[in-house]
Amino acid sequence: ATAAPHRHAFAQHASQTHRPLPRFAAIRAPVANLRRGPGLRYPIKWVYRPHRLPVLIVRQFGNWCLLQFSNGARGLMDRLLLTSHRRFVVTLRIAILRRAPRPAAAVVALLRRGVVGAFHRCERRRPWCQVSTHGYSGFIRRNQIWGSDFDARRARLRP
Repeated sequence: ATAAPHRHAFAQHASQTHRPLPRFAAIRAPVANLRRGPGLRYPIKWVYRPHRLPVLIVRQFGNWCLLQFSNGARGLMDRLLLTSHRRFVVTLRIAILRRAPRPAAAVVALLRRGVVGAFHRCERRRPWCQVSTHGYSGFIRRNQIWGSDFDARRARLRP
């Protein structure tokens, strides 16, 4: 299959959700298929098993969402496999979770790249986000994670 029919199919299945794009969501299902096109007849690109993984919804085509992952991978997934509950993923080799939003605050945990967690508070103009993961709660610098609204606004999106 060529790319042109995919674009035509996207245009036919496009819908207006009246929610701003791009926006973040997370994978709800314990196993979710990322497909090459908007439908079950399209081949599976990847099978995602770590549920609650954050994704950036770039576009919507009816019940299908064009997603982008923190590593830049893209594909389509049925929107029923997603949740609007916001999550983050650590992007550095090691990120520091601190007790307070200060560089000198006590260390709560060291988080490895790929660790997923939940946002409690992540304000637009602040460099720190309040988060929790694996039973730990604290503050992490926004530039050590992917999944905040700031990331959605600065995402470099391909057409």
